[in-house]
Amino acid sequence: MTKATMSRERKQSLRKLAKLMNTRHRRPWPVTSPLLACFDVAVNQQEVDFLLRFGIEPHNYSEAEALSSQSKDTFKAFFDKLIRKGFISKEHDSGKEPKYLLAGIAFGWFEVIFADGKRTAEQKKLAVRGKELLESYQKFNIFPLRNLMNFREKN
Repeated sequence: MTKATMSRERKQSLRKLAKLMNTRHRRPWPVTSPLLACFDVAVNQQEVDFLLRFGIEPHNYSEAEALSSQSKDTFKAFFDKLIRKGFISKEHDSGKEPKYLLAGIAFGWFEVIFADGKRTAEQKKLAVRGKELLESYQKFNIFPLRNLMNFREKN
């Protein structure tokens, strides 16, 4: 198993983010070291800090931009990257401007980050950590993890 080394502060901020993302689930996912190791690969500290400010309330684009300390020019690329990574989801409401929400852990960001068909070095490293995460979840006999493990064992 790959041992992720990160500072105590980094681990605490990633744990806060995971707990916040867990509010999207009826049954929360266990926030374990292997999950935090996945987050560590997928999201940098600037993104974590923004996502923690973003919170769980829906925001329109202007509101999201106001939560950032970035210029309008740099914010768009930054925000689009968080959407591509799956940490923020976009919801359309008939005829109104889209709202943006913090995604859940799974099924949420973890699936979206691989959806572009590319295989970057970051994605490859995340895939290794994701495999380790799934292996660590084998010890849990709780829904939905047990169902996930049962499905994984069949395939």
